[in-house]
Amino acid sequence: MFINIDPSLAMALVFGLLSIFISLIAILILDILSMKKIDLNLSISYAAGVFIGLIFLDLFPEIVETGEPSLTVYVMAGFLFFSVLELVMGYHERHHLQSNIEIGYMDLISDLIHNFIDGFFLLYAFKIDFLLGLMVGIGVLLHEIPQEVSDYIVLKYSGFSRVQAILLNVLVSMSTILAILIADIISLEPILLVSFMAGNYIYLATVDLIPEVSRKVKGVGRLKNYLFFIFGILTMYILEIAIV
Repeated sequence: MFINIDPSLAMALVFGLLSIFISLIAILILDILSMKKIDLNLSISYAAGVFIGLIFLDLFPEIVETGEPSLTVYVMAGFLFFSVLELVMGYHERHHLQSNIEIGYMDLISDLIHNFIDGFFLLYAFKIDFLLGLMVGIGVLLHEIPQEVSDYIVLKYSGFSRVQAILLNVLVSMSTILAILIADIISLEPILLVSFMAGNYIYLATVDLIPEVSRKVKGVGRLKNYLFFIFGILTMYILEIAIV
């Protein structure tokens, strides 16, 4: 007797599990980067390009196709929500934390919120369209690499041991799976969440990732990072053509 599983739920869970796997190998990536001195900024530039490609090649077309102008309000709301979230988190870290360990906990809370929303977004993206879900899933996975590496660095700085930092990263990453299961029970309009997350991804790419590279990379190195940024956009374009 076969159990009927919603294909959208199954695919979202697959990508959710992959995000946990990436959190597990984050420490290994960090060790390799520290030993071989690979430029992490290149991966950040590539991830930024992937998000820009995702926004303009998939999310915006889905929003425009509905013919509902009010959805732009949800895009703006997504942008403002994460800008305020980051503002509050940053202010709290600078002015209210009494020890390094508290900085680590605040970083975990921020990561928990992002992973939880990613879980909702993964499921609803697959419910709207398989290609959109696949593109979103790839974008989430690519973002997990620099995110989990940076989270590990923050946790180590905060005084957590190597084992504790890895375990906490994995536990927080599991919130994506929980969010997917909850999203399958709660009834929300998928396109509203897609619009909201489009605003989030705009913020992530244009406020977090791109400025981070611009701040650290100077001179000719910026050209190399820009090429990786373009390559990220082309990846999403080629992927869309190949699947369609």
